[in-house]
Amino acid sequence: MRGRRRHGTTVTAVTLACALTCVARADARGDGYVTAGTGVYRNAFASGWLEQFSGGGEGPIAPHVDIGGDGSLVGGGGDAALAASLYASVHVREQNGATHMGPFVRAGYTRLSWLSETGGNNALNVGGGFNYWFSENRAWVVEFRAVAPVVSSRYWIASVGVGFR
Repeated sequence: MRGRRRHGTTVTAVTLACALTCVARADARGDGYVTAGTGVYRNAFASGWLEQFSGGGEGPIAPHVDIGGDGSLVGGGGDAALAASLYASVHVREQNGATHMGPFVRAGYTRLSWLSETGGNNALNVGGGFNYWFSENRAWVVEFRAVAPVVSSRYWIASVGVGFR
């Protein structure tokens, strides 16, 4: 029963993140993304490589400011976790001729639910990156993110993927 409760909390957090991105403004449109990346983890006992697959979205709440969330599967070191993140982003939306670069920084909250044991960890996340919009509705997404729980492994991820509107 405890395993089901843990996954239910993660699903609730991701659902809440998606709902928050839709209530910003009726005339505003949000962005979504799917990414994959690799990185490293470190704790008091070990360190090593890990992989992450994630998807999420965000929507504007003010000029250059978005709120959003994503869900990720993170694995490495013989363990795996579901990570549900809520965050605020600050975007520099500038178009330079045919190049549509959109750098951003973001920070927020992540809930890590371990797949190999009961319970999980609360963590802070901070990161940055850019969207390269190669068409009106499609972008390459590059992001660097650090996730730091109070207790447990900290990890750093570099990911790339596809963004869409």
